[in-house]
Amino acid sequence: MLKNIDKTKGSGFVELIIGLSIIFVALTSVVSSYNFFFKVAKNNTKVIKAEFLLEEGVEVLKFVRDSDWTNISSLSSGSDYYLSFDGSLWSVSNTNVYIDDTYERKFVISDVYRDVDDNIAGMGALDIGTKDIEVFVSWLSSGATSTRSINIILTDLFSE
Repeated sequence: MLKNIDKTKGSGFVELIIGLSIIFVALTSVVSSYNFFFKVAKNNTKVIKAEFLLEEGVEVLKFVRDSDWTNISSLSSGSDYYLSFDGSLWSVSNTNVYIDDTYERKFVISDVYRDVDDNIAGMGALDIGTKDIEVFVSWLSSGATSTRSINIILTDLFSE
């Protein structure tokens, strides 16, 4: 005579193992996602600060221009310059200044040329009352240098 074999015996243990595996995979995914988003948020903080430093650099250059156009026009084209603040006054120097021991902010001045229609062009007549300035902010991020930049055109507002 054949015995009736109970095929459901031990299936509760298999269900338990499968359920624990699903929970483990879900928790691992949550922890991995949290670590990823935390890393992205930390990097975004540096990017946002760099953007603010760029904007500050533009505003400082406008202030330097407004105090005396020769502060801008006397600078050599193609050279790196840095902005420094002594607590009461902004100045332009050749000495690198690190902000919060992390960010390097510099700017490079280029001459501006105008075509026969007085539009800015790659070649033509030199416009001594206008300068093309590119401001850079760089910092070390994950073993590599990240850089943001902005380009502006400054004009001598008080020339006659």
